[in-house]
Amino acid sequence: MMNDQRYVTLSLELHLYFLRIMKEHSLFLEAGFTPQDSGLAYEAEQYKCEFEKLLAYTVGVSNGIIRPNVLNSGELITEFTFGTEAKTQMFTGIEINSSITNIEAGLYSGTNPLVSPNLVNYG
Repeated sequence: MMNDQRYVTLSLELHLYFLRIMKEHSLFLEAGFTPQDSGLAYEAEQYKCEFEKLLAYTVGVSNGIIRPNVLNSGELITEFTFGTEAKTQMFTGIEINSSITNIEAGLYSGTNPLVSPNLVNYG
C-alpha cells in the first residue's frame, strides 16, 4: 500500500505536469479561434484562467515535496518556457500569468518531506 507521503508526492508531480499542459492547450485554443468564433475564444480563456489558478495552487504547495529527478527533468518547465510565454503574449495579445513559471522555477525538493493532512485529504 502506498503511504501518504508518496501519494502526495506523485500526485503533485502529475498535477504540475498536466495542469501546465492544459493551461497551454487552452491558450492554443484561444489563439486559434477566429473573430467569428469569439465566444469560443472567450470560453477557452476562462479555461486557461481556471487552469492557471489550479497550477498556481499546486506550485505553491509543492516546495520541498517534489523529487529532484522530476524538478531537473524538464517536464515541468524548461529553459525556453519564460521566453516562449513572453513571445506568445506579445504576438497574440493573450495575457499569460508568467509569475507561475517564475515561482515554479524556484521549486526545490526535500529529502524527507512532511506532508500535511490537508494535502492528503484535499478535495
